[in-house]
Amino acid sequence: MKPQADEARTLIDTKLNLDQDIYVKDLRSRSPARSIALHYELTGDKRLLELADELGRRMLPMFNSPTGMPMNM
Repeated sequence: MKPQADEARTLIDTKLNLDQDIYVKDLRSRSPARSIALHYELTGDKRLLELADELGRRMLPMFNSPTGMPMNM
């Protein structure tokens, strides 16, 4: 899976922009942070772990609901 991990890391390095005003919906929205963290595990690139952490922190407000279930944001 190294070629795929390298390709994904290149895309993250060149295309990922967390400073976007977008609509995020439901539990699957956490998948991007998980995916970035997984690529860190495959590559050891600490920048990917930092990106996954930042993305997760940015998404925390969606869980600030009376039930703890994610709200649409």
